[in-house]
Amino acid sequence: MSIKAKLSTFCAALLIAAACHWSGSAGAAEGDEKTVTATVIKKANVRFGPNTKADAAGELKAGETIEVLGAAPGVEGWYMIRFPRQCKAWMHEKLLQPVEGGKKFKVIEDKAKVRSDAKQTGMMVAELSLGDVVESKDEKVGAWVAVYPPTAIAYIWAKLVDVPQAKLAAINVKAVQETAAERLWMTAQQTYQNYQSLGNANIRQIYNLDWQGLSEQMAQVIDQHPSPGIRAEAENLKTVVDKVAKILREKGYKPTVAVPQPPPEKPASDPTPPVGPGPVVKNPPENIPTGNPPANPPANPPANTTPTNPTPPTPPVGTNPPTPPAGGDDPLTKIITPPQAAGSVTLRGFLEQREVPEVGVSYVLIGGTSNVVAFLKLKEGSAIQLPEYHWREVVVKGEGKTVDAKLHKLGEGIPLVVIDDIAPQGR
Repeated sequence: MSIKAKLSTFCAALLIAAACHWSGSAGAAEGDEKTVTATVIKKANVRFGPNTKADAAGELKAGETIEVLGAAPGVEGWYMIRFPRQCKAWMHEKLLQPVEGGKKFKVIEDKAKVRSDAKQTGMMVAELSLGDVVESKDEKVGAWVAVYPPTAIAYIWAKLVDVPQAKLAAINVKAVQETAAERLWMTAQQTYQNYQSLGNANIRQIYNLDWQGLSEQMAQVIDQHPSPGIRAEAENLKTVVDKVAKILREKGYKPTVAVPQPPPEKPASDPTPPVGPGPVVKNPPENIPTGNPPANPPANPPANTTPTNPTPPTPPVGTNPPTPPAGGDDPLTKIITPPQAAGSVTLRGFLEQREVPEVGVSYVLIGGTSNVVAFLKLKEGSAIQLPEYHWREVVVKGEGKTVDAKLHKLGEGIPLVVIDDIAPQGR
């Protein structure tokens, strides 16, 4: 997938808790370190959104167990939970094939929608893949059948749930880990975009940049990020970065500009949202020395070429890039500008319906810190129905540009994304 966005800065959406596997008849196994279980303290409605006006998915009795995924982003007093087995959602019968004597259904169409009501206009609860299996709830309304979708999420009022303090701490620790992984990803992809842009403007400049350090950042994203889609995108970018790093390493070039690092996490008491993807290289130094590459370049460069000293090291004599061949046919140009669709960005978060007249949008993307991380807008004539994704965790793809912070008064520059595609993030 392409990530060649011409964005100067933007924040990423992020989740509060990672996906957890459902086990047990009423909730997740208490001993599973990957789950945070809680007990319902009095009769409570489980809803499709963090609001008493949202449709109820079902009712839980006092003493029943649920799996808490985190706090509802942007809304105080609500928990986001694994969709309880006692609750039900709806799917059209054309999407399902009965199995195991009608006790379960196999999904026979990719991207099959699970809805909050037995009608096409019901809120989208989850999106299933071809071959997924859901349990039958032995209820039918017209052509719609009631099912239990194990990958869906729901919401419950926090005052009706008893969550052990130790478990809450586990949620917070996981949130911190995912926040760090997301900041690293946004820094790495923004750095790649800047490196690529500099190379397109003047191919000589890319010989000074820390491609090896960028490769190491991409490797960390692949290892640490909770989103499979983002890990796959990081792998694609790392393939390109590694090709450039290998050529420069073999020719003996060393970076004079350190790869940008993600900004430190702000204290919890600071209401100001994190500032963008961190420092980027806008105008790398033009101090390219003269001479030719060394005859015997180092075979094994240091594992981390990022300087620890803020003052860039003096490049060794003879590290200037060669004069590009006639016509500008430098081999690195072909590597860093592969044939991809320009302007594409991928963001992740929770969709909220919110009027922002200063920007001219009615929907925003909420991150794990409960801050607005993107303004969303549909292309003219788009068939996408944003209302059905309200309060769902989604992955948004489209083209974006940064909106001046002075206009919306929400902090640093936030991107306005014109949506090409939107899909729910599976759990």
